[in-house]
Amino acid sequence: MEFEELSLNILDIALNSVRAGALLIEISVTASTESNRLVIEIKDNGVGFDVNRYEKETAERLRRDSAQEKSGGNGLRLFKESAEKTGGSFELVSEKGSGTYVKAEYILNSPMRAPLGDMAETFAALMFCEGERDVVYTCNADGKGFTLNTAHIKELYGDAPWKNYGTIKFIKEFIKENTDNINKNRFF
Repeated sequence: MEFEELSLNILDIALNSVRAGALLIEISVTASTESNRLVIEIKDNGVGFDVNRYEKETAERLRRDSAQEKSGGNGLRLFKESAEKTGGSFELVSEKGSGTYVKAEYILNSPMRAPLGDMAETFAALMFCEGERDVVYTCNADGKGFTLNTAHIKELYGDAPWKNYGTIKFIKEFIKENTDNINKNRFF
């Protein structure tokens, strides 16, 4: 079962970062009509893992589950498949103690590419996760873009309640407005 929107893939990978104890999660979405690419990158400073072992265990689990509904824990595999079915590529770099880097590159105009989805809701969901962490979201389309950095927002608001309705509403509106300004229904 694949995700209907790429934002759900992003949320799944970012929640892995949360579980890995990341204090910083960086999410980047870049669209380019010139190169016909949509690139999604997620980087964290969590505990990391052995990629070779992960790939081996995933292959074994897929063989075991082939006659049944796929079991959980397939988020990275689904992210990879979603990029590759558009003619794009996927990169995963991680090692224990060094965090994780994931890059999914999609062919922008592929009919097989899922829509980006609601990144404002994805960001809001990350904000409600337990623990203190900073999240940086950068979105660019043909050279126009914006960045939202929770560390900067925390500096501005000081000791104000962080996970309250007003703050989350501000963040969601900021992402939606800025995405609409650069998107103009062309990319996502």
